[in-house]
Amino acid sequence: VIYEVTVQVDRLVEKFRYELRATGCDAVLALVEMLLTDIPQKVQNLDMQRSMLSHVHNIISSLENLVVEKKYVGSQHRIYNVIDQCASQRPEDSVLRLITYRSKEIYPTKPRWINALNELMERYFLHETRSNVRIKALNVMMEILKSNRQIYEEELLDSVVLPLFI
Repeated sequence: VIYEVTVQVDRLVEKFRYELRATGCDAVLALVEMLLTDIPQKVQNLDMQRSMLSHVHNIISSLENLVVEKKYVGSQHRIYNVIDQCASQRPEDSVLRLITYRSKEIYPTKPRWINALNELMERYFLHETRSNVRIKALNVMMEILKSNRQIYEEELLDSVVLPLFI
């Protein structure tokens, strides 16, 4: 049953992606979030698991391409949360777009912004193996450090930069 749902949603999104409304995008993303969790837990056959996850990633890529084309009407925050949930299995370009999106949410007037930067660096620099993703994370950290060093340099160095290299 899970396989049929996965395949049919993939076909639906592929065929009608330009006609999807915000509620449809949210429903598809809710299903994708569930599938990303349930498929590894409930599907024992590894070939079937790979096939189903491939369809799930096709769905995510179709929606992400709408974001790139500026035709996505759903919540960008939610789609990037889904991409974050499965970032280790996503293509490099997808993760780079995710980091760019997340970097726009890191600024001094936002609560816990230094923690957000620290989490981004931990996830996409320390625990990542792809060089371009790690470089992107470093570039984001450097840009944030440069633009906020007048007031927050010591706090950023102590909380984000030094822990990465010690």
